[in-house]
Amino acid sequence: MENKKNSIKSKEIINKKSFPKKREYKENIENNPYVQNWLSSYPNSTEYQRNVKLTLIEKFCKFTEKDPTTLVLEHRNDIMRENPLDIENIGKKQLLSFFDYLKGNKITVNNINKDKFPLTSKFYETIRDKKIEKKITHNSARQYVFSKLASFFKRNNVGISFDKKDVPPHHPKGTIDKVWRNGKEERIEESNRVECLKQIRDTFPHLRDKAIFLSKLSSGLDDIDLFQLKVSDFKKGIMGEFDICYLEGNRKKTQMYYQTFLNSESVRMIELYLKERKNKDSESWLFVNIKDNSKQCKFNTFSESLKVICRKLDIKNITPKSLRRYFNTILKRNKIDFEIIERLLGHKVEISKGSAYDEILSDSYKLAKFYSEKIEAITFLGNGNQKISKVDKRVEQLENLNKSLVTELDKTNEKLDDLSETIGFMSKFMLSLDLSFKEVVDDNYVPKKDDDILFSFEEMKEFREKIKLFLKKE
Repeated sequence: MENKKNSIKSKEIINKKSFPKKREYKENIENNPYVQNWLSSYPNSTEYQRNVKLTLIEKFCKFTEKDPTTLVLEHRNDIMRENPLDIENIGKKQLLSFFDYLKGNKITVNNINKDKFPLTSKFYETIRDKKIEKKITHNSARQYVFSKLASFFKRNNVGISFDKKDVPPHHPKGTIDKVWRNGKEERIEESNRVECLKQIRDTFPHLRDKAIFLSKLSSGLDDIDLFQLKVSDFKKGIMGEFDICYLEGNRKKTQMYYQTFLNSESVRMIELYLKERKNKDSESWLFVNIKDNSKQCKFNTFSESLKVICRKLDIKNITPKSLRRYFNTILKRNKIDFEIIERLLGHKVEISKGSAYDEILSDSYKLAKFYSEKIEAITFLGNGNQKISKVDKRVEQLENLNKSLVTELDKTNEKLDDLSETIGFMSKFMLSLDLSFKEVVDDNYVPKKDDDILFSFEEMKEFREKIKLFLKKE
């Protein structure tokens, strides 16, 4: 019995050593000196890029259950051992395990190459049975671990070197094919791209998606920036002289300043979309959810709609991101100035003061004129071959009806003017002669010589003709 009790106690001791309780993670990542040193080595990083790095190092620290200082010192002590055979390659093992973790693989001892990285019980205790809530793609995990996180150690003078065979290769299924292709996997040539885009535009069942599609083609805006626009931004940006809409601001992703435009084609489509929409006060989003017309901004609905349309038309690799690349490409091929393109897209571009580009970009009117004369025609799709939707037809009918009503109103106003003039003559004439209406229109009536007549016989005759003509019209 005593032997059994002793064996049970020994197992409990082993289990306690192998599986210690998780320590709570309390380290302030951003203020850590090693993290600060890492971030300061990228002075041109945007707020977005900085946040990506901070989020990544925080996940890595939670995964290893160690703060940034411990990670750096642990790796430094490891690589500075007197005997190279004693080096445990802790940093490599942590990064390789984190790579599997990000992909959603279960982290166990079987994931580690025992020959390359002989395990210590301490390291295994750190990585045991961990699983990420939301996994990421192979290529994204590869970039995060072997580029960004590796740079954290390198910038703190404890670089981790990987052999080519150690770094996982790019996943062939995860690589993005940016070439537009048809159902037969054939490349859609440049000469056929406009017709391809027309097909997509005309196949969208909703005006909202058509408006977004044309807006992206004519402005090159990212989804996140386009969907942050409000109705007031659109209305304020309309430039009647050029029939385009001017937009400016800082990109949400990079905080870089942009100036761009919606061409007249997209402006007309947005106006049609707003006419049929219920909620369209100035502070509501310009593009809202199709289903409930709420004021909430939905980022993914257009992307999903585009996927459905492309699948229906058997077209591949056209995404919201590719529309931005298309805008960039066609402007370059049409020899639009590099500095102008970079400002339209919101890229970093240095422009010397007093230069021709500085003069254009500092004046929205001059930039609008440049866009109207040299860029709008490039981004214009024109009429497609497909039939317009029922909503388009209804809106078009209302527009035609409105035009006809305006025409009828103009004609009625002209008649009223004639009537007013005629009544004025009639009143004056009847008062001067004290005549009845019957006597005025009687052709046989001739004024007596002793009557106090204010009109001559010829004027009276002309007046009678006017009255008869008016009565005939009525």
